[in-house]
Amino acid sequence: MKASPWLILGACLLTAGCSSVRANAVHTGGERLPARTGPVALYALDAPAGAKELGYVEVSAVGEEGNVETLLPAFVEKVAKLGGNAAHIEGTQARFELVPRSNYDTMWYPCGFRMCAGTRMWTTMDEAMVVRMYGRALFVEGLGTKVPLGKPISMAPVAGGSAR
Repeated sequence: MKASPWLILGACLLTAGCSSVRANAVHTGGERLPARTGPVALYALDAPAGAKELGYVEVSAVGEEGNVETLLPAFVEKVAKLGGNAAHIEGTQARFELVPRSNYDTMWYPCGFRMCAGTRMWTTMDEAMVVRMYGRALFVEGLGTKVPLGKPISMAPVAGGSAR
């Protein structure tokens, strides 16, 4: 029995999953460091003294994925890929935008002595909330071994697999 190409495409779409999270990072500093695997300290008010700027990071998501719990790990991952051990979150925005959404419809109809299927696709524009988080990737000398109290929030994994 030969598998239908439509069946294979449908199985791929169901198992692939879709995510609206988008993350971008751009080197802006003159120094390029290798990607980090250690923790990244987060700063919300001011960048630490003596920090070297490595790049600009922006993450965004649409709809239910547009929340801090989803965006913060993606932000930290991009900072680490730029070689940063600290991040300065400059801002978070939420706004409503028109975003395209693909719709699919399958119709079954009799054709001869069997049933045939027809599929149509159309695009609609839906209003959805887009949440954006942006800031700078930084490298602070000596931050990997000691963290100043009261300033950063560590995103190091803790027991049980969750992050703080």
